[in-house]
Amino acid sequence: IQLTVQGQTISANYGTYDSARFNIENLLSAGLNGKIFTTGQTAITSDEEELLAQLAQLSYNYYAELRDSPLFVPYLEKITPLKYLSEANIGSRPARRNNGSLRLEDLRAIPFGGAWMQMKQNILGYYGIGSAISALISKNHDNVARLTKLYKNSLFFKGLVDNSRQSLAQSNFAISRHLQVDAQFGILWRKIYAEAQLAQQMLLLISGHDSLIDNNPIKSRSISERENIIMPLLIIQQYAMNVIRHIDDKSSPEYEFCEKLIKRSLAASINASRNSI
Repeated sequence: IQLTVQGQTISANYGTYDSARFNIENLLSAGLNGKIFTTGQTAITSDEEELLAQLAQLSYNYYAELRDSPLFVPYLEKITPLKYLSEANIGSRPARRNNGSLRLEDLRAIPFGGAWMQMKQNILGYYGIGSAISALISKNHDNVARLTKLYKNSLFFKGLVDNSRQSLAQSNFAISRHLQVDAQFGILWRKIYAEAQLAQQMLLLISGHDSLIDNNPIKSRSISERENIIMPLLIIQQYAMNVIRHIDDKSSPEYEFCEKLIKRSLAASINASRNSI
C-alpha cells in the first residue's frame, strides 16, 4: 500500500501508542489482505465495465456543466473562504499559482477542495453521480438491479459509492441555506443542493442502505462528534463571510475583524475536521 498522510492527521493517527498501533496494524493487514486473499471481487465483467464507463461519462458531464457555469468561479471567490486558506498558515503552498484574476486552472487542488469542505458542500465527493445514476435508470430500469449487483460484487465500485456516501454525510447545507435566496448566487446554491439530495437518494437505492453510513457505526460516530465540534466555527465563518460581502471599505475595523474571524475559524475547523484540505 502506498498512501499520502495529511500533515494535520499525523498527531491524531500516530501521536499516541494506542492510536499508532491501531493505524499501523490496519495498514499492514490491508496490504497483506490485498496480496494474499485476492478474490474475484476485484474483477468486473465487460458488461459491468461498459456500465461503469457510461456512469463515469455522465457524471463527468454533469460536473463539467456546473464547473463551466459563469457563476462557479465568482461563487468560489465571493462565497467560499478560498482566498483565506493560503493566509491561515495551514498549507505549504499558495492557494493558486498566480495573483491575477481568479481562474480555475490556476487553483491548486487542496485549497480548491478545502473551500468546498468549509462550506460543507463537498461537491468533489458526489456531484454528478446522482444525476448520472438517475439518467441510467430512466434509460433502462434494469440498471437499478445491475448497479445494485455491481455494488455487492465489486470492491472497487463499492469503494466509490461508499466514499460518495461519506462525502454526503459530511455535508451540511443548513449553514449556508441563506444563500438559496441570494440575488446573484441563489440559483447555483439551489443547483448544488438539488444534486446532493438526488445523489443521496440514488446512492441509498443502489447500496440498499437506510442512511449514508449506517454500515460503519464507528465512522458515523467519529464524523458526528467532529461535526458537532466544528459547527460553531463554521457558523461564525459563514456570518463573517456574509458581512464582508456587504462592506465596501476594506480598511474599516469591521472588515479587518471579520477577516480575523474567518482565518482563525479556518485553522481550528481544519484541524478538527482532519480532512478539510
